Amino acid sequence: REPRRLESTGTSELETGTGNGPRLRDEIADGLRIVVHQPLLRTIAVASGVTTFLLAGVSSLWLLYVVTSLGWSVRAAGLVYGLSLIGGVVGGVVAPRVIERVGVGRAVIGGALLSAPLEAATPLAPHGLAGQWLVATAFTALTCAGMIAQTATTTVRQLACPIDMLGRVG
Repeated sequence: REPRRLESTGTSELETGTGNGPRLRDEIADGLRIVVHQPLLRTIAVASGVTTFLLAGVSSLWLLYVVTSLGWSVRAAGLVYGLSLIGGVVGGVVAPRVIERVGVGRAVIGGALLSAPLEAATPLAPHGLAGQWLVATAFTALTCAGMIAQTATTTVRQLACPIDMLGRVG
């Protein structure tokens, strides 16, 4: 089947399923079928779902913890969290070289294994500026490792998915 291009369809066709192409619901079902029947894609989907759930929980409590327990100002917490996102940019830049050097599997597993120890920096952080620097450094490394692992995971998904299903399995 030839993949549809969004530019060639009107929004009414996507919403109502009218028109000559397959319905959006059928395309979503096709994508889900591929994920359910392909063990690698299924594993990635489950792991991604669990990771997203756990990160949402940690993130929702992080600000409360650093402000109430560590005595940080909201501004300091925002600065630490925001500046640590530089690690994501660095991770995105170095990901191809890291993946080429260590391999896709090791990049995914390495990123996952680094998460817990780096997340532990917050409850282990001392009060004051030293704690803020410790957490900022740990979160920068965490974000870098996460971006490398995410790039590797996306590579695996793209390689394991039939080419005409790339837009539906992701």
